[in-house]
Amino acid sequence: MKTDDELKQIALDLYHGLIFSTGHIENPEDAPRVFMPFSLMDGDSINEFKKQDPGLVYEYLEKAAPRSINGLPIFFSFQFLTIDETKKMEQIYKKIVQAVDTALES
Repeated sequence: MKTDDELKQIALDLYHGLIFSTGHIENPEDAPRVFMPFSLMDGDSINEFKKQDPGLVYEYLEKAAPRSINGLPIFFSFQFLTIDETKKMEQIYKKIVQAVDTALES
């Protein structure tokens, strides 16, 4: 379970464009092509992963492979947030966006 500080950092890094996530992928079939470990998982591994209640799969762009597929980065690793962590992080992200928008309006 991620701490509030970790979720805040993820939200900030997402805002600054340092993270690529499943939220950036328009076609769900591209997810295993982007996050390569998924294409290497067998059925049992995928079921075990699903038991962990994943909400958002992500990785830092600095860890992307030197190649891409259909304009999308490729990763040989990934991190994830549970559904509850994702909801918390999204709330923090929205606050960051609102704070920046308010600052720009001044």
